[in-house]
Amino acid sequence: MFIKLQKHSEACSVLSTARSHIKNSELVELNYAIAQNNLSRPTEALASLLRCPQLKNSWRLNNAVSVSYKLLNRLDEAIEYLERAIKLAPENAGLHSNLGVLLLRCGDIESADKSLKTALSLDNKNPEILTNYAIFLGQANQIENANAYLRQAISMNPRNLELYRIFGLWNKVSSTNDAFFTEPYRDWE
Repeated sequence: MFIKLQKHSEACSVLSTARSHIKNSELVELNYAIAQNNLSRPTEALASLLRCPQLKNSWRLNNAVSVSYKLLNRLDEAIEYLERAIKLAPENAGLHSNLGVLLLRCGDIESADKSLKTALSLDNKNPEILTNYAIFLGQANQIENANAYLRQAISMNPRNLELYRIFGLWNKVSSTNDAFFTEPYRDWE
């Protein structure tokens, strides 16, 4: 509950107590790592996760390890653990999308494209996946195609201002009177 409320320090405190009473709990270790990562303490998260006996068989724990390594800018290890997570949960579109983002960041364009397309084939209604693919296309200078995916993501998540910022950067939009930008906010008035 503390994590959902963005109270990561409190979460760490409660979960530290839980860890001393409940040994080897995947759920406790996972949430402890999430809280540590959100406090920009990925080293502490990794120390906990790498000791967890369930790591070998848990896509969630492997994904959390990947996040910690990414925060430490150790991208090769982040990719390794994300690939382990995918082997354990091959139908998880989010994992494929995250892998695509990491591969793109490492400059492996072909593999990034493949991972992102796999994610889309598994879930083409997820705004985060659509956004990640749009960003990939934008970086490949395929702005028109990128816009199509970004518009789809925006239609599903119209209150995400970051999506409008990306769209504006690509299209050098200067007017906020554009119907594309004002239409989704009518219900806020």
